[in-house]
Amino acid sequence: MTADGAVTRPFHLGQFTSTLTLQGQDLSDLYLLTGVTLPNTPPYRLAGALKRDDSTWTFNDFTGRVGSSDLSGDVKAETGGRLRLEAQLASQRLDIDDLMAIFGARTQTNAAGTNTTTVSSGAPGKLLPDATLNVDRLRTMDGSLTYRAASVKANEMDIRAVRLGAELEAGVLNLNPVAFTFNRGSLTGTARINAARDMPYSAMDFRLTGYPLESIVPAKNGTAPITGQATGRMLLEGPGNSIHRFAAASKGSVSLVVPNGEMRSAFAELLGINASAGLLKLLRGDQSKADIRCAVADFNVSNGVARAQTRAASDRRSRRHRSSSAEIRSPSSRTGRTERRRLVERLTRRSPPRGSWLSWRFELTRREA
Repeated sequence: MTADGAVTRPFHLGQFTSTLTLQGQDLSDLYLLTGVTLPNTPPYRLAGALKRDDSTWTFNDFTGRVGSSDLSGDVKAETGGRLRLEAQLASQRLDIDDLMAIFGARTQTNAAGTNTTTVSSGAPGKLLPDATLNVDRLRTMDGSLTYRAASVKANEMDIRAVRLGAELEAGVLNLNPVAFTFNRGSLTGTARINAARDMPYSAMDFRLTGYPLESIVPAKNGTAPITGQATGRMLLEGPGNSIHRFAAASKGSVSLVVPNGEMRSAFAELLGINASAGLLKLLRGDQSKADIRCAVADFNVSNGVARAQTRAASDRRSRRHRSSSAEIRSPSSRTGRTERRRLVERLTRRSPPRGSWLSWRFELTRREA
């Protein structure tokens, strides 16, 4: 840390101005020096104008890098009573791996500061980060934050822009919005972490809109096995002092709807129309497509385990062959059909196509997330 400035009143250190340069391995380490709670980050270097006016501190017009991402903005801290921090931050180009460090992932930035990679989730053998949330630090201050990344370095998820907002009050952290814009589609939502209790309790509500299925299921030999746009919603809540522990103890629901699209005929057969025919088509390399008129999946989550409650699909072929194939099962009751229609309308704000539905079995277990 280096500083160069002037004391406007020599015998009153409550007022001064200076230029300040901060450099280190992790912004969270500054807590021991400043008492300000900051997130885990890759190595950083920031420089700006530091000013003190009695109990008000500002670090304005700062620029620099965190990991391989540029970062600029303004920060104000009020120390007259309970510490309060306000920050407005922005990046012109974000490396999404730098953001993963905030959630507890272990990252590595090259010596030139041009590339950051996620080494691991931070917990051996686990997909989700298991870094423990330091609740004591969150309880020591209040604050607000806004962050916007105008563009994002090329990444596997095809994220193009990021927007975040946060409010911390009396140990309760509200994240609103949490927004990711993809090349096609978006993921937006809110999250609430109550760190005022011994074991933090969190709740989240996220919506996925227009995300291309071909980004989830990669193309093979230049042909995507499934195409279409997915719309969904995830409502989860539960205890846990890390992302992994929260996921393993969460409850709620996950819903997904594909209003229309195309699927490789072999996969469509395997999902319920005619499994033997689907296998033969795969072995023969059949690349023909089947239209998806509407597909629905609705999961109930309990203790970190997601189980399918509703899973159905409708396509033109199923209507034509409804009576000729024993593998096609219509809803067992009018109630089942009504529930599916309501789910589609809730997620897409449009009515689903009428006709027969194909149902398949599916269970997703994520206790060891």
